[in-house]
Amino acid sequence: MKFVVNFLEGVGRPDLIPLGREPAGPAQAPLHAFLEETFAARTQAEWVDWFAGRDICFAPVLDLKEAFDDPHLAARDMVVRGDDGASHLGIPIKFQEEPGRIETDVPALGQHSTAILREIGYDEAACATLALDGVIRQAE
Repeated sequence: MKFVVNFLEGVGRPDLIPLGREPAGPAQAPLHAFLEETFAARTQAEWVDWFAGRDICFAPVLDLKEAFDDPHLAARDMVVRGDDGASHLGIPIKFQEEPGRIETDVPALGQHSTAILREIGYDEAACATLALDGVIRQAE
């Protein structure tokens, strides 16, 4: 609730604070309407500036490119480059004694199709028929 109070006081609407204490649903409809209208009135960059230095839980919604370019993610080793230069997500939880490992060798589309089907009982002829019918793809 402290973030609700800090935000609503910051935007000059302390009268809406009681609605933040209501359970989610119809009772909060006026608050939701206010938030939608208020957030639509400024750009994301303007909101980022407005929230800076305020004791309010906030983070902008980023697209994937923006997220990968974020310095915070880089500082946490959350962007890992594979041998082929492709970017991969890193391990979010860092254990001191059990560091995670990223497998960046991505199999080709269909690379394991036949092997998986064989494991569950399909014979070679059935695998070939599925491939010819376009049901599975086999890597070249």
